[in-house]
Amino acid sequence: MPNQSSVPFSRLREMIVFTEGVKAFTAGLQRNACPYAGNDQPAHLAWQDGWIVAETRFSPDGHSPV
Repeated sequence: MPNQSSVPFSRLREMIVFTEGVKAFTAGLQRNACPYAGNDQPAHLAWQDGWIVAETRFSPDGHSPV
């Protein structure tokens, strides 16, 4: 088939492992945004320059989520 992009089969497992790792990482961020503060507030996730960024806002004491 012309003009069809394809991924070598040998790379497929590597891509799946990477995708599952990203999903587990983001789920961990959402479960516990700040383990040091002991809160269970979800993190706000955003894409920034191709990276997943956890956006959490804290009060002036640096520990309490706003």
